[in-house]
Amino acid sequence: MEGDVIKRDYGSLDGTDHLQVSWDDRLNYTPIVNSNGGYQQLGYGVIGDPNPDYVYGITNTFTYKWVTARVQFDSSVGGDVFSTTSSTLLGRGILEETGFDRFVPIVTKGLTNDGSPNTKQTTANAHYWPNTGVFYDENSMYDASVMRIREVSLSLVAPKSFLNGTPFGSASLTMSAQNIWHYAWNFPAGSNFDPEVISYGAGSNARGWDEMTGPTAKKWGATLSLSF
Repeated sequence: MEGDVIKRDYGSLDGTDHLQVSWDDRLNYTPIVNSNGGYQQLGYGVIGDPNPDYVYGITNTFTYKWVTARVQFDSSVGGDVFSTTSSTLLGRGILEETGFDRFVPIVTKGLTNDGSPNTKQTTANAHYWPNTGVFYDENSMYDASVMRIREVSLSLVAPKSFLNGTPFGSASLTMSAQNIWHYAWNFPAGSNFDPEVISYGAGSNARGWDEMTGPTAKKWGATLSLSF
């Protein structure tokens, strides 16, 4: 059961959690719903492990004559992140996932205490506000799996024949872009959230914490190299 600590992985995350079935499967667990249509709080315990199951990367370099193209792709699979950015935007009805008729009743997915499916109707506000992270920390936990194009670059190196009659011994131009695309498939699509963000700075060893952190930046650059 959630809260029963058997072992602790480095950097594991504690917080308020709610009653649920199969607590160690964040994608497929079934929460227990109270008589008002809200998740039931269990208490305080381990709610996540920020350490990924595995990471991998692929770098491809293509060269043709004086042109070189390079693409770096990497991915992190597994691990958890506590994201108040995603849960707050969802709970306040800002994301496209809540773009429906707010006057239509909602039935919270889950089981009642006797194990039967919940059929209690509630309002959109009563569901999204407490059940998507505003009340219980565990509802702000997401699987942090992500894939990204880390870097793309294009290099042009001038052939020697191009430089004849010039004062230059060599000339090259490299254009690059970093972090231009990512896909975190376990987050609400409308949040476009990047699990690589961190709220405590690059010098911290804390992982898996996003407390309304600004988004990661895309970077574009060019380098012109000339020698005489």
